[in-house]
Amino acid sequence: MEDNIAQDVQLITCPKCESENIIEERCQDCDFDLTFNPLGEPLGEKSFYTFREKYWLTLSPLEMENPAIFQGDVKFKKFMIKVRRRYNNLLDYFYSEHSKTDKLRALYLQELVDIVIEMMNSGVSEQEIWQPYTQKGIEEVSLYERIKEAISETRELNNKSQIESFLDYKMMGFFKVSYLLYGMLGVIFIMGTTLALTSYFRAI
Repeated sequence: MEDNIAQDVQLITCPKCESENIIEERCQDCDFDLTFNPLGEPLGEKSFYTFREKYWLTLSPLEMENPAIFQGDVKFKKFMIKVRRRYNNLLDYFYSEHSKTDKLRALYLQELVDIVIEMMNSGVSEQEIWQPYTQKGIEEVSLYERIKEAISETRELNNKSQIESFLDYKMMGFFKVSYLLYGMLGVIFIMGTTLALTSYFRAI
């Protein structure tokens, strides 16, 4: 009977130090509590969506519309610390064998993608995003592709947004840059047409 219990205990390993010395769901080597879940529920108190919403509630309308201007603020830096911590916790989850059969896996994966998008929009470099992934040695094509796809799509949207912002910029508060460019193209077209017609009639 005791041998059977010992065998059952040895089947459980500590996710922190990989020790098999587990008694009553606590590692006897590093004192890690196996019942502790750093992720919590996908949409629970620990989730990215919850603390992001709480962060948004602290922002003024000006801060909401111009987030890039206030990235030096203390509350933004604290928010990004939580984002990075959550990102790393999710990567740890996907590194574990448990995640492969977890029914909540798809929800955590979507949260990871949304965090990558948030980090990109907040000015975090692609190198910094990939670094913890490569350090953990996660060998999973689907996860890699989702992160890569999120980075690529966000980069394209940001580039498009920058161009649109430039075109919508109003010079002296009145004229949009796009109108000026269209006007210049129109003038160039008229001048080109005029020169072509002049050359044609002179040739006649």
